[in-house]
Amino acid sequence: MTETVDTGRRHFLTVATIATGAVGAAFVAVPFLASWKPSARAKAMGAPVEIDIAKLEPGAIVKVEWRGKAIYVLHRTPEMLKQVNAAVDQLRDPQSAQSSSRTSRRTTPARSSPSTWCWWACARTSAVRRSTS
Repeated sequence: MTETVDTGRRHFLTVATIATGAVGAAFVAVPFLASWKPSARAKAMGAPVEIDIAKLEPGAIVKVEWRGKAIYVLHRTPEMLKQVNAAVDQLRDPQSAQSSSRTSRRTTPARSSPSTWCWWACARTSAVRRSTS
């Protein structure tokens, strides 16, 4: 018994199977890849925080939240800068030779650019020192 193979039908079934598999893979891949996108809450947590420091008077400090951490911005007064310059000899690395900051900021005594501004972040709010006086 010799049977003839219908190559046209075989080709059609092969193409139909491949197309069905590709559509099925797309239906599986779309929700999976969509799950990699950050949620609206995550986007809001990583969004930049903008504050108007032009209205901040010398000696004033402002606290803002960024990614769940407290960020403090201080507008230094000339007296504060004198205290920073006077305390350089008490620093562990006064010339910032081992610092990971930019080279342009290592050489300034105030270690910031411009030197009248200072900012720092606290990982936990319990790390903030409060004066008891």
